[in-house]
Amino acid sequence: MLPRIVVVGRKDDALGRALTARATEPLFSLEFHPGGDSLVDNLRDECPSLVVIGLRGRRGTAVGALVRRIKAWCPQLPVVVACLDESAPGREILHAARAGAEHFAFRPVDDFPSVLGAIVAPAARAVKPPAIGTIDDISRARALGDWRRPVRRTRYAERAPSAVLGMLPASVSPLLRRIIHACVASVAPETVDELAMRIALPKRSLGREVARRGWPAPRVLLKWGRLFRAAAAGATARLEGTSWDEAQWIIAVEAGYGSVRTASRAFRSRAGIGLRDIWRDGAAALLPAFLAAVHDSPHRLAS
Repeated sequence: MLPRIVVVGRKDDALGRALTARATEPLFSLEFHPGGDSLVDNLRDECPSLVVIGLRGRRGTAVGALVRRIKAWCPQLPVVVACLDESAPGREILHAARAGAEHFAFRPVDDFPSVLGAIVAPAARAVKPPAIGTIDDISRARALGDWRRPVRRTRYAERAPSAVLGMLPASVSPLLRRIIHACVASVAPETVDELAMRIALPKRSLGREVARRGWPAPRVLLKWGRLFRAAAAGATARLEGTSWDEAQWIIAVEAGYGSVRTASRAFRSRAGIGLRDIWRDGAAALLPAFLAAVHDSPHRLAS
């Protein structure tokens, strides 16, 4: 069974023609949907492998709103934005990226079907039927059952915001980047055990590596990661026009606190800054205190 891709639009529009132009062996099946209120319901009822949305002209705000609606109900669903203009305005692309779109394809540089095929290729390879030789009926039934079982997709929504990883110095250790990456994901780890699982390290190994580098304990790094997550959310809220009163609650919730007062105390005790600094400068406001906490030296950070 081929991976199913939902295309927002018609088969005879610009995006539909670009996706159906080549007559080659299909790697996926396309399903066109006109959009509207029924789109999200359709995605929730029968979740596809990914969704493709076309971007043309100055429609970035509308595309961003649609991506945000999809992500609100289907956070695990990857979204591809196909930029149909030969010179797509950067501001329009930024709207879609901030809303949660993970993949972008640009005309005429990218071949749209090839891009989609590369994204769904792991799923397509995983559903090949098993080779069944001279085995009994029970083994054959088990093999076919494994083949028909739906493939688990990567949770693209758990990728870290580029605003956080992009501002870390190049000297920061890859392990430290992985820890921050896991903490600022859309579903953040709540315990050290979950953190270790996210970065594919046993809990004891994580503790040894952190101690060897002279960093704070994993539970402290987890708290720092939550602060980074909240800082990125607060800055995004300000850029999107959210009021200060509402932004304070966004920062507190994303940091894992039940009140603005508690979140404010946490930022002041850990980084020496207030929530308004976070709202204004985002994750960059945390960086000096964070680097000081992990002993900002080339040997320790890059090890």
